[in-house]
Amino acid sequence: FDDDVCSVTLRTTNGDIGILKGHIDYFSAIVTSAVSLLDKDEKPVKALCGGGFVRGDKTGVNVVTDVFLLSDEIDRQSALKEAEELRSRLLSAADERELYILKDTLRRAEIKVRITE
Repeated sequence: FDDDVCSVTLRTTNGDIGILKGHIDYFSAIVTSAVSLLDKDEKPVKALCGGGFVRGDKTGVNVVTDVFLLSDEIDRQSALKEAEELRSRLLSAADERELYILKDTLRRAEIKVRITE
């Protein structure tokens, strides 16, 4: 996503933060979460954002992440099916590593469902 926005709200490792245009210098690690944007016309935009980093300053905001999906790029029915399948797979995880991966993938699927409501 590369566009001008009025504000970005996302989750850092210390909690949720809103960054407005012209914000003071800011840098933080971010976690997988839903992101709310107000575009340049002040229309709300929702997205799924993976973990990474956010940097904001007077010139803008940069988010570096492995995943950034706008809600209109997500098929809600596919996300619902994915979440259901992942919930059932959690019960048969072979080890802690697989359980961690399944939980993280489920969290992303649940966010996809939530932002497409």
